[in-house]
Amino acid sequence: WYFPRIRTVVYVYVANMFVYIMFFCNQANIDHSRELMKGVLERFWMQSNIPVSILAGCGLWCVYTPIKEKCSSVGNLLYYVMGVGALLMGAYQIHNNFKICDMSNNYIMKDYGRKLLDAVPRNGVLLVEGDMPSLTSRYLRYCENYRPDVDVVDQELIGFVWYKPMHQHNFQHYIFPYDREVYFKEVLARKGDEYPFSYNFQSVFDVHTQAQIPLYIYPFMKAGDEGYKEHYDLLPTSMLYEVRHKTELLLRGAVSGCSVPAGLQLQ
Repeated sequence: WYFPRIRTVVYVYVANMFVYIMFFCNQANIDHSRELMKGVLERFWMQSNIPVSILAGCGLWCVYTPIKEKCSSVGNLLYYVMGVGALLMGAYQIHNNFKICDMSNNYIMKDYGRKLLDAVPRNGVLLVEGDMPSLTSRYLRYCENYRPDVDVVDQELIGFVWYKPMHQHNFQHYIFPYDREVYFKEVLARKGDEYPFSYNFQSVFDVHTQAQIPLYIYPFMKAGDEGYKEHYDLLPTSMLYEVRHKTELLLRGAVSGCSVPAGLQLQ
């Protein structure tokens, strides 16, 4: 063995590859017939291909070194053959895959994010769910300053304790329901509860409804919090869902000739 110092590292790589292939890929149960799922599986292999390439290089060096020791002329020739072969292999991959990977003229994500932001009325708030809607719309809004009058808020992030101090300065219209630090210190601390407190979506809807700030959802609400459904409805618009209090919808119905139950108030 010509690499005693990295023998342990190579063993670890081989063990990782074995576990990865035998367990992870085998248990993923990904449908390879679907192009989307096939692309997901290909992404899984990107990182694992790195140690495979390293092991391939170590193996070639192990083959090359004894040949050079026994016959230097053949070894030198083999050295150049392997070098040229590696360059040709890389050039072949670039030639075959460059057009597929060239996204310099692909504006699908940019157009998608702009459509989302354009669908929000002036001075509105957009609550997004999912990587693609969140990343595209937030990048355009906060990196390219597109639709600076709109606040884009990721539903997955607003429940974290660090979200308010880190991102509050980015928002012009989004209102945090209450000061989570005050609540944490005065309520949870008294109970001996050290877990961060997270408000629900009804409280988010309440403060924006009372402040008359347009609030929109895309593509859907985060699963697990459905308490808002008692008082709010999500009305489909062109691309988004508009958050509307049921009282307001009943008042609209009254204007159009429908009756409204007496004493019904915003909650």
